Amino acid sequence: YHPSYEFPEDNNSSSHPGVHTHAESTPSNNFPICRLVIQKSTFVSQMQRLAVVDGYSEVQFGRDAAPSGASTPRIRLKDMEVSKLHATLFWDAERREWAIVDMGSKHGTFVGSARDTKRRLSAPRVASMPKRMKHLDVLSLGGTTFVIHIHEDRLPCVDCSASGQGDDEMIPLFSRQKDNGTATQVGRRRKRDADPNEEAPRDAKKALASLKHSLLSR
Repeated sequence: YHPSYEFPEDNNSSSHPGVHTHAESTPSNNFPICRLVIQKSTFVSQMQRLAVVDGYSEVQFGRDAAPSGASTPRIRLKDMEVSKLHATLFWDAERREWAIVDMGSKHGTFVGSARDTKRRLSAPRVASMPKRMKHLDVLSLGGTTFVIHIHEDRLPCVDCSASGQGDDEMIPLFSRQKDNGTATQVGRRRKRDADPNEEAPRDAKKALASLKHSLLSR
């Protein structure tokens, strides 16, 4: 997003409008950290409670996983009320603020605070204007609600810090399809090792067929 999209006649803009580039989503230390703590969710594992996007200037939300090789992190919510690419949270360097944009979702993106009612950012299928996010604002997409933590000093508070339980409490930011495939292969291999008789019938048939072929050849 860039203001020149809305006001093309404004010649005071210092940069050309465009989508976020690879460089904009790579790690940096020039802006406050932003972390998302799950308040409630019916589609995210109870073990996963924290999304750490430290150093990234952009994070996407969507039902689909990020494309292979993508450099922009994505929080995947396997919820039919969440669009394939639902919303984008990004650091606006010109305005010096974190902002959220609805990418034209059907069921909407809702933002509010602990004291205010959450409001929908845009009409269905209509992309929204950027909405400034403040510390402890509440963000809802489908059946998942996050509490936004923004820290100017780049030091996480107790509520948005990892509890030391390992990666199980972290919401993955990148696709793990390859890892899952490897894990599946390892699991199958372990199953065969645990039950050596599993392949026995197939090996016996091969041995019998080989012996029969050998005798017939003689």
